[in-house]
Amino acid sequence: MVCSLCGLVVADRIIDVGSEWRTFSNDANAKDNSRVGAAENPLLEGKDLSTMISAPSRTDSRHVDDQGRPLYRNRRNVSGNDRALITAFREISQMAERLNLPKTISDRANLLFKQVYETRNLRGRSNDAVSTACLYMACRQEKVPRTFKEVCAVSKVSKKEIGKVFKKILNILETNVQAVSVDDFMSRFCANLHLNITVQQVANVVARRALNLNLVSGRSPVSVAAAAIYMAAYALGCRKEKRGECDLFDMDLFCSFKLDQGIATHVNGKYPIFDSISSELQNYSNFRLSAYRPLTLNLDYHNSQNERSSLTIRELLRPTTFLLSEIGEVAGCAEATITCTYRAMHARASELFPDDVRLAVRPEQFQL
Repeated sequence: MVCSLCGLVVADRIIDVGSEWRTFSNDANAKDNSRVGAAENPLLEGKDLSTMISAPSRTDSRHVDDQGRPLYRNRRNVSGNDRALITAFREISQMAERLNLPKTISDRANLLFKQVYETRNLRGRSNDAVSTACLYMACRQEKVPRTFKEVCAVSKVSKKEIGKVFKKILNILETNVQAVSVDDFMSRFCANLHLNITVQQVANVVARRALNLNLVSGRSPVSVAAAAIYMAAYALGCRKEKRGECDLFDMDLFCSFKLDQGIATHVNGKYPIFDSISSELQNYSNFRLSAYRPLTLNLDYHNSQNERSSLTIRELLRPTTFLLSEIGEVAGCAEATITCTYRAMHARASELFPDDVRLAVRPEQFQL
């Protein structure tokens, strides 16, 4: 671009990188005639370019054979290598979406798969196993590690196969990944268990001190994190409320009329209820009332004179501790493994907790 007045060269190279023309294919059901496709993928050997031969009209006799079949059908010229890469990239993208991983992780996994595929050293292994191992390795490299069990849950191959392929990839690429630590899993596990930041901080201290005291030597970071969360939640008195069947107590009757003695009945000879709602309360059974928190419920009913009134009942919610099965499900670790790690830490539990935290249960009162 040259100025017409003074001859100054404003720009010497102008390239329009936009599409060739405006297209409104999304607004109509017609075919999109734009020749500008998706962005080139540098990981593909063909630079993501291919040739399409469209099928001719069946009514044109010049393009049919003796049997009346078209000579050219829709044919796309894609190399076998690109076809394998495209399939693997699609599988990696689907697994990353199921694990809620960002696009940077899937891009790194695609690059790793491309490097491994070009070496031709994993012939005989399924591409599903290689792509899953590459995704696991990408998570480790990007410092958002996932356990083998989590990756296996969204894959089509077994945990054992993923581990074997992962070790072979490390040898083929001659690289190492940073070892995972307890801190890599603690925040995610606590968030999935809906635990507050105090429990997470105490669990971090418990796990760190257990490692420094060599109480959990040889244990995986996943099991150490799970056992530390269980111990911290138990010591801080964390409870989750679980609705359970319970008895009724402390009823308040709001009635503008005198109750008919024929309608009033008794549950266990103590608490009055009414026949009109007794069918809804048949599943209630006795529990220790001191272990529950009351929850007020309002029920409407009709008496024998068909007069409407209300009955306020306090239902009880049963607080329960976190079970090992729930922590194991979140951590992807067996209950027996968490129990063994917890017992190894239980021997010196009094040395694991920080001094400035008020505990609801003292370490001396912990149960095995």
